[in-house]
Amino acid sequence: MPLALQAKILRALQERVIEPVGDPRERKVDVRVIAATNKNLLDAVANKEFREDLYYRLNVFPIPLPALRERVEDIAPLARHFANTLGAAAGKRFSGFSAEALQAMANYSWPGNIRELQNCVERATIVASGSVIEEDDLPAYLFASRPADAGVLIENNGVPADLEAALAQVERSYILAALQQSNGVQAAAAQLIGISERSFWYRLKKLGIHVDKIVR
Repeated sequence: MPLALQAKILRALQERVIEPVGDPRERKVDVRVIAATNKNLLDAVANKEFREDLYYRLNVFPIPLPALRERVEDIAPLARHFANTLGAAAGKRFSGFSAEALQAMANYSWPGNIRELQNCVERATIVASGSVIEEDDLPAYLFASRPADAGVLIENNGVPADLEAALAQVERSYILAALQQSNGVQAAAAQLIGISERSFWYRLKKLGIHVDKIVR
């Protein structure tokens, strides 16, 4: 948003007055504003790209929304919602996703967040031939970083026979170490390893870690 427009928005928020284009008369407005951004506004304020007074006017009740990769537990319900909605629009009915398809989506990092997930599911609803969306119905790019023979690797020179189990073990060790260091405080442990508290809770559940049993 250009700085000149920021000044106009600030006036509208502070004085609740606007001046419509082509009309010299001021008009009172009574609105509530929900603003969203993918930028770091504090950095923008420091760089003189965003007005500090507008930032504090908008930042009354901030709601941080972690990236989708930090909310793995949200992927399945969102995917089902998109499949039901998009399928109905295309005249198809889906009962859900296979376990393999859900796991593949959980393993992907989703740099495009929810919009990318929606596009992925839309593609899957188009190509799916049955009522269940299978792993083969998902776009190939979801598997681009996964070796084709990952499931048949054998232990040789340190290569694990089960990559998923090995990764889960590494994840478990980090989480346990963070819990030990934070004396079992989940919010502090999540902060230590750089993920949201909700994502941390999901990983505890997935790995079967009971915080009350952590040695403090």
